[in-house]
Formats: sequence, C-alpha cells, structure tokens
Amino acid sequence: MQALKKRADFFILIISAVFGAAIFLGLFFLISAEATEKQKTSASRVLTMIEGVFDDTVMALDSLNTETYSRCTNVTLLRMRQAVFRSQLIKDVGYFEGKDLVCTTGLGILPAPFFGSYPTFKAKAFDVWIEHELILFDEAYHAILLKKGDFNAVLRPEDLESDIPSEYQWEISLFGNNTYYHLLGQKQLIADVDSAPSAPLAMVRDYKVCSVMHPVCIASRLTPSQFIRLYESSIVLISALAFLSSLCLFVFLKRALARYLSLSARVQRGFRSGSFYAQFQPIVDLTSGRVIGCEALARYQDSSGLLFPDQFLPVIKQQGMTWAFTSFMLRDVAERLQSIGPLPDQFRLSVNLFPQDITEQNVNCLIKNDYFRGMNVQPILEIIEDAELHDTEFRSLFQKLTDAGYLIAIDDFGTGYSSLVQLKKTNCHILKMDRSFVTDIEEGSIRSSLVPHIVAIAEELDAVIVAEGIENDMQHQALKEAGIRFGQGWAFGKPMPEAQLKQTLLQTEAGEVQVSETCLR
Repeated sequence: MQALKKRADFFILIISAVFGAAIFLGLFFLISAEATEKQKTSASRVLTMIEGVFDDTVMALDSLNTETYSRCTNVTLLRMRQAVFRSQLIKDVGYFEGKDLVCTTGLGILPAPFFGSYPTFKAKAFDVWIEHELILFDEAYHAILLKKGDFNAVLRPEDLESDIPSEYQWEISLFGNNTYYHLLGQKQLIADVDSAPSAPLAMVRDYKVCSVMHPVCIASRLTPSQFIRLYESSIVLISALAFLSSLCLFVFLKRALARYLSLSARVQRGFRSGSFYAQFQPIVDLTSGRVIGCEALARYQDSSGLLFPDQFLPVIKQQGMTWAFTSFMLRDVAERLQSIGPLPDQFRLSVNLFPQDITEQNVNCLIKNDYFRGMNVQPILEIIEDAELHDTEFRSLFQKLTDAGYLIAIDDFGTGYSSLVQLKKTNCHILKMDRSFVTDIEEGSIRSSLVPHIVAIAEELDAVIVAEGIENDMQHQALKEAGIRFGQGWAFGKPMPEAQLKQTLLQTEAGEVQVSETCLR
C-alpha cells in the first residue's frame, strides 16, 4: 500500500506540474497572440502614416503640375512655397525645365541650372532619389526626393521618427528595382525578417508589411527583453495563476487519492470487485480429532493487499452495510462448499451474524433463501454476546430461526454480561468460549479458573461448548480434561481455502490427522 501511495504521489506531482505548465503556456500563448496583434497594429498604423505622407506629397506635386509654367518666375516660386506651407513634411520644392533644376523654394532661382542625377528607381506615381544630399540655408541635408512632372519634393526621413513607437525595433525601407533601400531604423532588419519569419511562440517576434499604393515596407521586431518589459505584470500574473492552478489540482488529487485509498473506499470497492471471500477454519472433536465442522471467516484481498477483519468489520458497521455483507458472505460460503463435493453427515457450518441484523425482515430472508438447501450441513448462526440479544423481540426471532433448522451460537462467550437467566431465555445451542480463557490456561490465571464454571453453565443450558484459539497440545489436553468436547484454533488448522478444507476432511476420514503441536500450520 505504501509503495502504491508513493507512486501515486509521484504521478500526482507530475500531473500537477504538467497542468500548471499547460496553464502557463496557454495564457502565455494568449499574451503572445496579443503582443503579435499589437505589433501588427502598430506597424500598420506607421505604414498608414507614411502612406499619408506620400499621398500628401503626390497631391502637392499634382496640384503644381496642373498649371503650365514655361519658366521659373516669382509666381512659380509663390505656388511652390504655398505647397510647402500647406504640407507638414515637405521641406522644399524644386522646378525643372527639362532635366535641369532651375529654382527651389529655399534658394529661389538658381544662378545656373543644375543637371539632376538619375533617380534611384521609378515608382508608379513618381521618381525616387534616396539619400540625396542637398544644401539648404547653407547646411547639408540627406533627403528623399520625389519627382513628378516638372516638380520635385524634398522629404526628410528623420521627421517621421517621432511617430514611430519606441518599444519595437524598426526598419522602414523603400522598395524598387527588386531592392530594399534603407530609410529609417535598424539596417538589414527587413532582410532578417524575410529570411527567418517568427513562429507563434518564438522568443523573437518579427513582422513585415508593405504598402500596396506606394513603394514602402516596414519591419518591426519585438525582442525577448522588450517583450518582458512590455508584459512583465501579465507574465507575473499568469505565473501566479499557473502555480495556484497546479497547487489546487495537487491538493484536489491528493484528497481524491486519500479518499480512494481510505479504508472506507477500499471496503466499498471490495463489494463491487469481489475482494471479499470466505475461508474455513476446522472445528474438531477434541477427543477423536475428527473434523466435525468449520467456521466460515471473511477475508479481504485486493490489488493493494490484504485487509484484516478488525480493519474492515468496523467500517462495514459504520457504513450500515452489515446485512449486505452478511448476504454476500452466505452466498459465497455456499458456492465454495458446494465445490468441495459431498460433506460428512451433519457437517456443522458456523457463520457470523451481526447483532443489529437480527430483524424480522432479515430473519425472513434467511429462512426464505435457505442458502444451504441441498447441502449436508447443519447451519449455525454465531452472534456476539450482547445485552440486546435477551430482549423479547430477539428471543422470538431466535426461536423462528431454530424452527427453520438453524442453531444459535453465542460468540466470544465470557466477555459479555449475560446472566444465566438471560441465556436460558435466549435458548442458544452453542457457547463459543472466548480465546482469552484458552490462552490463560497455560498461565494458570484467575481467568482460566472460570473454565469449569462455563462448563457448568453450558450443562445447565443443555448447550455445547466450542473452545476458540487452541494453539498447542497443552491447551488441547487441558480443555479436554475440563469436559469441553469441541474446539478450533491453529493447533488444528488456520483459516484455509475450500480446496485445503476438502483435503483436511479426506485426511480426517482416513484417520491421518494427529491432534498435536505438529498440526500447527
């Protein structure tokens, strides 16, 4: 049982730990999914903002291109400066005559036309120059140039950084000629994202999105340190929830295991699984050594091991299952004895009955079922000595059983408080002398001196005495000399299965059984 409990405790610990881990992973997956969704939303918002910048720039260039200018004049510069003023992110606008830049809003009309370089790539709506160096107000700037028609617009990538969330690593690139052109953020991030897309529970979460209308792509990365910093409180919370869930399951399973392994639960399962069974202890004639009967004793064994009567009988009483237990044992005893075959004439079979089961209904059930019908046995009902047995109702029920062919035996006689008058009213047939008297015979105690008085009581009642607990030849001889005719105990055989009882009966009939200490089993 202890080994089973240790194994069960180990599995409970493993199951609880796995359950806690599953809770943590499940909640962590939800947080991870939320983080991924938030990352996508943030990237999409930034992309929408950049698309707005390109849309605003294209609208400004389209507005300028709607009018026809043959050369750069003050009117042309005014219109260009109005476009810069209306836009939040356009820093400068230039006017081209053919391929030559002739004026800008920052420098006005150039002293000499400036021949522009070839664009980095051509997009659907405009030409694009990346990292183009400009001189504005005597300072050098690296900017993006978008040219459409006769005008171009100057954008500074740095002006977009304030609107990009700082909790992620970013890269914003323009895409043209099948090439990514770095604009802002961490270089090569988009290439890294393309080469190793992140899994749902990956420690590093990558996301990339590109615009459909404009040549711009955005990649964002959430590293483990950033993820922990963003969701630290949530991770602590789910860790606590997972631990508490694991602990609750552990406590629940421990209690369930305790209930399952409890004596009460084992006894209840025993009824369903057939763990109860009968064994038989021979009752012998102390003079001849011949086996004249046996007592059917209840035993219990399941996969967890043995339970002794002093363990399961109190549970059966406490749960009010005494009659169910008795009925089961009577059927089991009858089936096992039938398997032996023919029994000696008037073979005495003693079965135990709980005092609380002596009711009108149960007595009628005993008589009606007649469990030992067709068997050559004299059934004896052993009942523990109890004050209630001497009530008028019990006496009438005993008489009813006697009329039906049962003999009544008072078990553990001498340990109760029955008077001779009460015993006479009970009309019992057999007194089972308690084993304590037999044990004390060797010690010559005061208790052993009561044996002759018990014999006298039995003679006055016209009852037979069966001494219990005979373990050696000395006790056997002393009881025989005291006038006790029958006895049982380990000196004649321990409780045994029906097959061994059959062999004992055969040996008895053949005269092979010797009543002595050599019979100890």
